[in-house]
Amino acid sequence: MPRAPVDRSVTAVERTFTILGAFLDGGGILTLPELEQKTGLFKSVIWRYLISFERHGYIFKRDDGKYQLGVTALRLGKTYEKTFDISQHVLPALQRLADATGESASYYVRENDMRLCLYRVESPRSLRVSVSPGSLWPLDETATGQIFRRYADGYAPPADGDPRAFLTHSVNIGREETSSTSAPVFGLNNTLTGALTVSGPTSRYDSRNNETARGMLVREAAALSARLGALDAYPAQPCDEPPAEPQTNVEG
Repeated sequence: MPRAPVDRSVTAVERTFTILGAFLDGGGILTLPELEQKTGLFKSVIWRYLISFERHGYIFKRDDGKYQLGVTALRLGKTYEKTFDISQHVLPALQRLADATGESASYYVRENDMRLCLYRVESPRSLRVSVSPGSLWPLDETATGQIFRRYADGYAPPADGDPRAFLTHSVNIGREETSSTSAPVFGLNNTLTGALTVSGPTSRYDSRNNETARGMLVREAAALSARLGALDAYPAQPCDEPPAEPQTNVEG
């Protein structure tokens, strides 16, 4: 059987991203030998790509022979900043959490010595924990408060490599008869940007042992962290729990 033809256009795209990505990992200024070492491509191949990158403004060759990102790369970054809307990433994640768990889901950010509920999707059930977006709460021993205090001094990966070690839990703290589970969300340079939280009535929601919420929180927090610029903040090891089916809209 004859072999399928090689899609060289895809290969070219992969090489383009590999070369440009090397500048992100290399401090933005690299020599041709350094590019060869970082990309695993031959110098002759890299040099041909650099000619095109220079022509379109993605790369600039300095007088000392080194290469650095050019003005077109800057313009792309500025355009991204202007159009980036975090709600377009957070709200779908909260909706998926609420649908899967049947409980309320929130995204909190730190506001000085308080935590701010920035976005919220309420539980579809009549008995639920209600919090208004825009409300401020103390950095207490709730699951969300624990996240902001735990990472106040910077990022720290879980010692055992299990991403579920990121999770925090609370029962009847802050608000009586309320249980919560939270996961950190990281951004550029793996700095803490916020916390995803699932909360519900203690009579129904077991914050430590609800495997649907635990698995969903880790998956959504890891995906959101990647979208916000975090680099391998969550261990690559997948959670054991499979994607959950949405809970039915009944009282429990």
